[in-house]
Amino acid sequence: MMMHDAKLPYLLQGANQTAILLFLHGRGEGYRNNGRESHDNLKNQGPPKHFEAISSETPAHPLATSLLLIAPQLPDRDAPWNSVLGEVKNIIEKYREHGAHLYVMGFSKGGRAVFDFARPLNASAAVTIDAPPMGRDARTAAVHAKSSIGNVPFWSIYASYSDNHGIRLFHEHLNVPNHDDISLLPASSRQWRSQVCYPNLKEVTRHSAIADEVTKGEAAYRWLLQH
Repeated sequence: MMMHDAKLPYLLQGANQTAILLFLHGRGEGYRNNGRESHDNLKNQGPPKHFEAISSETPAHPLATSLLLIAPQLPDRDAPWNSVLGEVKNIIEKYREHGAHLYVMGFSKGGRAVFDFARPLNASAAVTIDAPPMGRDARTAAVHAKSSIGNVPFWSIYASYSDNHGIRLFHEHLNVPNHDDISLLPASSRQWRSQVCYPNLKEVTRHSAIADEVTKGEAAYRWLLQH
């Protein structure tokens, strides 16, 4: 259900759950995207795209049984996520009753924003999917991301593929104990582990395909719910 009672429109899916999943979309899912103006752009990637199918085809899936999905939509593809942090916080507080856990997940541009959103929103844990460096060199971006997210546990899932060298380097520089729930493993082992949880992620996985694979699986949601 698309909600319009806030300055920032958002999709609300699921009901009567004790935990909230905030999903931050990528650059191509803003209301205005390459001349197309539609709230349906929000359903191009990630949990908003697959929620209804998951709920009907896999009713025991944690996205359907344990989480209230809130997915805000930026006004256009180039609007910065940081500019709407206050609005997102207002939306979350409307539904976050009795100290319910909040989990943050983001894809691409939204995945990078997760590092800046998780701590101010008092998230219990976060998952990023193919997050890019966002204008910085990979090492500097990783240092900034780790500083921003602080002690919030996070799992950064990524595909190492040739046409996005910066994303791979960014994730390799996120080599800290809270990078993964299996700590102190080298980057190559973490990539292997992601391929175990998501066996269809190959070295040539495209940027958009990884969002679908992670969203339809259960591993990321179950990991979040452990925190």
